[in-house]
Amino acid sequence: MKTTSIPYKSIYYGNLLLLCTLLSFFPHPSYAVSCNRTLIAKVVALDQIFYYNRLGAFNPAGMIYALRRDVVDTNNVPLTQGGTATPGQVKLRPDKRPRPLVLRMNIGDCLQI
Repeated sequence: MKTTSIPYKSIYYGNLLLLCTLLSFFPHPSYAVSCNRTLIAKVVALDQIFYYNRLGAFNPAGMIYALRRDVVDTNNVPLTQGGTATPGQVKLRPDKRPRPLVLRMNIGDCLQI
């Protein structure tokens, strides 16, 4: 006696195709963007050598993002106090270490970078 198997995959994909087709006929709701407040982050991209581990593995051509207030030019003048933001001629302040940049905000806030 020989039994035949039902092609479950073809039934699954057929139902999935039918569902997608039916959903495409319904209008999608448009969500209006409303900001309770707008947060502004002044961010600068700069060249920075950084180490991957304590064994000394490093990236000599690394680039990071930093807040503008934490960046100085080659004369140690902060960019917020008139320092020049020339590519390749800026660095982190001496009292700052390269760390991941985390920008946080609340629900309903907008972030402008």
